[in-house]
Amino acid sequence: MTAVSPEWFFSTIAQASAASIGFLIAFIAAQYSSRKNKHQENYNRLLDRLEEIEENYNPILGKMEDQLTGVTNFPSAGGGIDRAFEIDVSQDDIEQVANQFSQSEAVKVYANLKRSQKLLNNLILPQPNNKKKEQLRLLNETSKYLSETLNKNGPAQAFLSDTSIGTLSPDEVRNKNVFPNVLSRTYPGKPDIQTNTMKSWGDLMKKFRQETVRASMTAQNSELVMNHKEYRILLNRVVTFFFVGVIFPMLFLLAWSPSGLVLSDITIAAIEIVTILAVSYHVLQLFSAVKSLINISSNL
Repeated sequence: MTAVSPEWFFSTIAQASAASIGFLIAFIAAQYSSRKNKHQENYNRLLDRLEEIEENYNPILGKMEDQLTGVTNFPSAGGGIDRAFEIDVSQDDIEQVANQFSQSEAVKVYANLKRSQKLLNNLILPQPNNKKKEQLRLLNETSKYLSETLNKNGPAQAFLSDTSIGTLSPDEVRNKNVFPNVLSRTYPGKPDIQTNTMKSWGDLMKKFRQETVRASMTAQNSELVMNHKEYRILLNRVVTFFFVGVIFPMLFLLAWSPSGLVLSDITIAAIEIVTILAVSYHVLQLFSAVKSLINISSNL
């Protein structure tokens, strides 16, 4: 078995590997820059959507809070209820606070209305991405609670029948003009929104929920959740390939000397075959990582 000249073989392997690594680094840099720009564009769209939601819904949420406290007798501040309005509380925390009051269902709805306002106010302000991401998650949690609760006949309507409208059925409660004030706000191309019945509250919160879900979908491909995992994987494989395809061949060339390091043709051939297999394996690994990165980038 005749081996290829070690000087030529390992020199060629090292040069080809180094050239490939240079190309890969340039490719990674270009891909990262392009992907970051796309994420930034989506992030800007997210901010625009959040500002629109805040502008359209915050006044209505505030009015709904006033209407709710107008037909109930629980304190809107103090007495421990303030804890339920904090941004970082969970629905379990809100329930624990609400259970301290006789009209616990009203308190839960009020707390989620109040927290929605606070979250919207914070989301349009500059802050770290991880904090904004968590607040967007909490906003979705809050809007989901409001939409589900106010669109069913159940406990959330019971507090109204216990205070201002006697013993009406849940369906009657939902369509009764319970709240003293009617809020109308005109949107381009959309009908006015009124909040004087529980049904109108449910319809409004359903729309509010849809808006927050759309915002979260926009956030998935934005700088807010940009994931560098694929780049780390690819760079790790480039580093490994650098040692296998460049460092090892160079070390062999430095150590190789026909007069100093005597190896049989079979041994040299075996080393060359192992080197080819190792380089080929890492090239396939790199190709797989590059393909994954391209697929992800093309879906943005």
